[in-house]
Amino acid sequence: MLSVAVSRPVNAEIALQLIGVAVTAIVPFLAWVPLLVWALLAIVALYLLLIILLSLTAVYARMPIRRRAAADMVRTLWFTGGREE
Repeated sequence: MLSVAVSRPVNAEIALQLIGVAVTAIVPFLAWVPLLVWALLAIVALYLLLIILLSLTAVYARMPIRRRAAADMVRTLWFTGGREE
């Protein structure tokens, strides 16, 4: 006689075991890639995330000054540096 309260922790244990198996299977492949490559990928991801955040600020900010500042920062980050014509 298993109740629902007993089955939930069992399901959680199974899920944790599956996660452990997945991590154990992935770690050897991650070790092949040098740490500098992972660092570069992390920097690029953060850079793109910053551009996305500033783009959203440039579009949805309530204050015009904040919109202009965010738009200028996005232009600078995209290496265009120009103003709209």
